[in-house]
Amino acid sequence: MAGTPVHQIVIGSCTNGRLDDIQIAARLLHGRRVASGTRLLVFPASWRIYSEAMRRGYLQDLVDAGAVVCNPGCGPCLGVHQGALGDGETALATTNRNFKGRMGNPTSEVYLCSTAVAAASAITGRDLGSQGSELTMARANVVLALGDDISTDIIYPGRYMATVLPTETPQFAFADHAEFNRKIKAGEIPKGSAIVAGANFGCGSSREQAASCLKGPELVVIARNIARIFLQNAINLGLHVVICPTIEAAEGDEVEVRPDASSTTRPAGRSGRVAAPGSAGHHRRRRLIPYTRRLMLERSAAL
Repeated sequence: MAGTPVHQIVIGSCTNGRLDDIQIAARLLHGRRVASGTRLLVFPASWRIYSEAMRRGYLQDLVDAGAVVCNPGCGPCLGVHQGALGDGETALATTNRNFKGRMGNPTSEVYLCSTAVAAASAITGRDLGSQGSELTMARANVVLALGDDISTDIIYPGRYMATVLPTETPQFAFADHAEFNRKIKAGEIPKGSAIVAGANFGCGSSREQAASCLKGPELVVIARNIARIFLQNAINLGLHVVICPTIEAAEGDEVEVRPDASSTTRPAGRSGRVAAPGSAGHHRRRRLIPYTRRLMLERSAAL
């Protein structure tokens, strides 16, 4: 149904209303507006998540974009209130059921999708489906630029292997890069900052700490390609990774990875904006199973 006009988009309720879902939607909608004629309803999964999302400013971003943030609950999913569909309307939802009449009207159509697709479609007013990648997939400031073959022992030195809790591993991220490690410990690196690397990032041993130590401070890894086992660990833990075969960036650059960029471009000098082609979608889809197992790293205190 890619390209179909959408009347209503629902993010949340009991399914896909986690804090990181709210964060994904807020990041995509920041500085943008929900399309005219489209309603965007957001239902945090619990009051705990609602409060934390409000504290972090996610709800403000959503409201500024034109979304309606509702109280935690079923919302329109059971079809009786807070967004029951009108005759012939089409909806996208991150909920878990879409049989006929599910949102209160047997003449309406409900399509299920990811949070990212829902938020992206709210901007255009049309279902983007696989076309959702036309929006920016990653935009971040580079805080560490690396070369090829960065092993898991460089990311998380073996002498710290006895530390396994995801809440504790970030203190040892790139421990031998003294200045970067100092900034991590001091909380001086903003969430969403990027580590840029060449080929074969995360090669070597299969230690999960190499992924969890980057996931904790919510860093983004942008690399030309990523070693298979590290990539799987990143998927399992929800670490944001972007594969960009032509990436070239220096510390201080702002990187914007877009699937529609034909090549990597960067201005003269050390600092500037870098545009590059890449893909960030595959790990989002494959994270669903780890979420259902409830064994992945919790995002902050609210997840």
